[in-house]
Amino acid sequence: MQTSNPTLLEAGVRGNFLRGVSDGMDGSFLSRIATVIPSNKKTEEYAWIGESPAMSLWKGTARYDAMTDTKYSLTNAKYQAGLVVDEDDWEDDQLGALPLRAQQLGAGVPAHIDDRLMEALITGTTNTGHDGAAFFANSHTARGQQSSAQDNLLAGNGTTTANFLTDITSSISTMMGFVKENGQKFHGRLRDFVIVAPPAVFGNLEEAVRATIVSNTSNVRFSGFNISTLYAPELSVTGSSTDANDWYMLHVGSPLRPLIWQERKAVGLDRIDDAENGQIKFIIKGRHVEGYGHFANATKMVN
Repeated sequence: MQTSNPTLLEAGVRGNFLRGVSDGMDGSFLSRIATVIPSNKKTEEYAWIGESPAMSLWKGTARYDAMTDTKYSLTNAKYQAGLVVDEDDWEDDQLGALPLRAQQLGAGVPAHIDDRLMEALITGTTNTGHDGAAFFANSHTARGQQSSAQDNLLAGNGTTTANFLTDITSSISTMMGFVKENGQKFHGRLRDFVIVAPPAVFGNLEEAVRATIVSNTSNVRFSGFNISTLYAPELSVTGSSTDANDWYMLHVGSPLRPLIWQERKAVGLDRIDDAENGQIKFIIKGRHVEGYGHFANATKMVN
């Protein structure tokens, strides 16, 4: 006598996998700091990351500015994870925890995306962006009508509350000063920011951003700005190429955010029957890659 319905069990596995993905995405970094860009081939070219022309006074004829000559490409990579189940256990449903395992497998998808995005930030001092310089660099070479190189790799003062007040102000001021290739200011309005930081600085950073009184003084420095915080344990991992006190300020109020998540094939769940070995295998696979938007939307504070 059959003790379960394998078809219903498989539906439960798939449903729980999707539930795990959905629940994990609710709190993921992806929706906060990256722009998702669909991909339809192995490698995508991003000639358009350079700035678009600003409006200017009409002088009798239309003015057309060429797109920037910078070149940037991202090649999709394949990622996977697998789960194997004994065929007899599957048929008898002796693995009551299987749907839960599937849900955990699904929750691993947004966790993987978070890991890749944090890796992009950590390696941003060596990996290049659209202009050929490291995404976080002391010298983004002057182009077009820009008069000087631009710097989004900043020296921090430390991690006390007072240090954070000073350095957040410095980060915002730096972004306000960025200039387009046509010589005009890069940002029209700066309002929405996410600070990505290691958990060790949680207390002082939260006080700097949210406390109404700091050292018996009214804290109104950031009124008018929406500044949220995101704490990433990845930034504190031993062996990471970043210091445990480094943090990032990301402007997320523009259509192209500081990070790009290029998705060729969304992660999905497939079943493979291995009759020869008496096994049922479930595999999740996806093709995607992380990359960088424009450096003018991000600063790294090095302590």
